[in-house]
Amino acid sequence: MKQYKSTETSIQSAMVDMFKSHTKASERPDNILFDGHVVKTGHWIEVPENFIIKLEFLSKPDADQGADVSVKDGFMSLVDGSEVKLLRTWYDPKYEPVVEYSGYSSAKKVLVYNVYKEERNGRIFEEKWTRNAGMVVEKISDNEFVLKCSSGQFNPPNFESLIFRVSVHEKS
Repeated sequence: MKQYKSTETSIQSAMVDMFKSHTKASERPDNILFDGHVVKTGHWIEVPENFIIKLEFLSKPDADQGADVSVKDGFMSLVDGSEVKLLRTWYDPKYEPVVEYSGYSSAKKVLVYNVYKEERNGRIFEEKWTRNAGMVVEKISDNEFVLKCSSGQFNPPNFESLIFRVSVHEKS
């Protein structure tokens, strides 16, 4: 596998290069080697068809950051009974650092990634997967992961910028 360095490229450019060099999706890795780290922009988690997902912020971010959970072929149920395909949760010290939702996925998969806000020309933008945004994923068990995230603004990437844990269980 090709190795990339922050002194030569960004995570975003390295991901595009890896994607172009592996034209067959079945042969394409879901990560790159970047500055000696195995880096992803999103992490797929296999879930039961009916699941409970718990997201816990383990650190206060260096920037305005949060996490997205996107359900493939399904939804998550909010407290008011509405259903969403994408759940965006921002770190906010005013609230508990843990959220938990039930969901359904006929594909039995969710995609988790970090998001962040950036100001450009006096406007705030919600971003993901730009410049040096990426994460190092630590597998704790088959249903629990710790994600160490860098937002796009850092050069070199700072994988300690936001750390959160995701765990998934079957809904009983």
